[in-house]
This record gives sequence, structure tokens and C-alpha cells, in this order.
Amino acid sequence: MLARYLIAPTVAALATFATAAELKTSDSPPGAVAGGVRLTHCLVSLIDDIEVPAEKPGVLTSLAAREGAYLEAQAPIASIDEEQAALQHETAKAEADAAQAKAENPLEIEYAVATHRTAEAEYKISLNANLKQPNSVSAVELERLRLAMEQARIKIGVTEFERGLKGIEARGFDAKSRLTAAEVRQRHILAPLAGEIVEVFYRPGEWVEPGKPIVRLVRLDRLRVEGFVKFSEHAPGSLHGQAVRATVETAGGKLETFPGRVTFVSPLVQPGGEYRIWAEVDNRRVGEHWLLRPGLEAELTIE
Repeated sequence: MLARYLIAPTVAALATFATAAELKTSDSPPGAVAGGVRLTHCLVSLIDDIEVPAEKPGVLTSLAAREGAYLEAQAPIASIDEEQAALQHETAKAEADAAQAKAENPLEIEYAVATHRTAEAEYKISLNANLKQPNSVSAVELERLRLAMEQARIKIGVTEFERGLKGIEARGFDAKSRLTAAEVRQRHILAPLAGEIVEVFYRPGEWVEPGKPIVRLVRLDRLRVEGFVKFSEHAPGSLHGQAVRATVETAGGKLETFPGRVTFVSPLVQPGGEYRIWAEVDNRRVGEHWLLRPGLEAELTIE
């Protein structure tokens, strides 16, 4: 059976690809997959194609990656001048440490408690003196000592309250310190996933702006194979999640097979009664090179 094969635009380019798709099934009724489905002239494409941006403005001070370099996830790609951000972080860290030390200092509360005990002792001594010998301490002086004792007691509560405020301030300074640390980290550009550098947009010494891509990174360890299936012969629900084998003719005419699974079945039926599916397959390397490459044509067999 011949069917028109359309593919959607990939990240790399927009193109329309028309060819014949051969659909081979067993004698099973429409929608069954027991006999397998074979699609020819399928397209191998990228799953992840990312332009890694700068997060902060500044001069690009270093570039660790070059075109063709393979990077593991979180590997360094480039660095932006961080001198000012580092100084701001150092200042904020010192402020946070000082605020934390003040919040944890017990001496003010201990002093307030000691002051209260002293005032209380003076008041009690004067009160006992009057009990032993009336009018040895005037009523005015006795009232003054009582008020001093009460003030010292209240001072303990005020000091405890102020210590709580200092703890809150310390958390604010700590947040500021962590914010400035993030400012420093954001000037170190890391690979968001494992992949290969295929394009570099800036060189050391150039000024970069936030959001501007530094490099283009593509994932090659797992790729997508896209094809079209006749709706009248296979229901979409019967194919999703099925195991697949992608067969590709590599250099020298050698056939290589790659396992995978159907991960997407389009809810849209194209003119002609076909719907698009794609499978994600595991790639493998021989030496420094990947066998399966985006842009190649593959045959997809759905188990």
C-alpha cells in the first residue's frame, strides 16, 4: 500500500518531505498489532535541540566547549565575568554572619536577667529593713526601688523580643547572601543535558546579553523516528507504548538496528487518512561517533 508521507518541521529546518510509506501487516483485523507494522522511509530527528543561553550580562571570560565536543550533563560550557558579583556575595555573606552572631548572642538576655535580680534584691532588702525598723527607708525610695525592679523585669521581655527580631533579620541577610551566591553561579554556564556542541555563537572577550544563546547543544544518545500509519488499518490506541525496532543503513551499506518504543501518537488525522507517530530509540556509539544520525532515513517496525 502506498501512502503520502508528510513530516512536520524539525528544530533544525522547515521542510516538506513526501515519499511512499509501505505498511505491512498480518491477517489480523484493523487495529491489531499482533502481526507487526512496518513503516519505510521514516525520518530520524532530534528530541532535544537546545540553544543554551546566558543568564547574566557581561564579558565572556572563558569557553570550555568547542564545536563537536561531547559534554555530560552539568559540564561547564562557559563563564561570564563574575568579579563584581563575587564581591557582592562576599559582602552579603559577612553581613549574614554578623546578623546571625547577634541573633545568637545570649549576653543581652543574661544582662537583663542579672539587672532584674539586682533591682529585686535591693527592693526586698529595703522592704525587710522597714519591717524590722519602720521608716528606715522612705516610702518614696521604696517605691522607686519597686519601679526599678519592675522596669528590669520588663527589660527581659524586651530583650527577648529584640533577639527574635535579630533572628528574623539574620534570615533576611542569609537570603541576600544566597541570592548573591546565585548571581555568581548564574555566570557559570553548564550543560543542561548530555549532548554534543554543534554551534558556538560567542567567543571569549565578547559581551553577552541575558537570553542570548552561547552554544547550541543537541542530544544524540536518544533520537526520534517519525512515520505515518493508515487510520483505517490501525487504531491509534493500539500503537502507543509498543516496542519498536528502527533499522538504518549506515555508511558502507551496513544495516544497524536500534530498539525503542512508541511515545507519541498524533490525535490528528492527515488528509488521506493517515496519522503521525514517533518512537524514541536508543542510539549507540562506535569509538567517538554515533551510529544513528538525525536526517537519516529509517525503517520502523512496531512489534
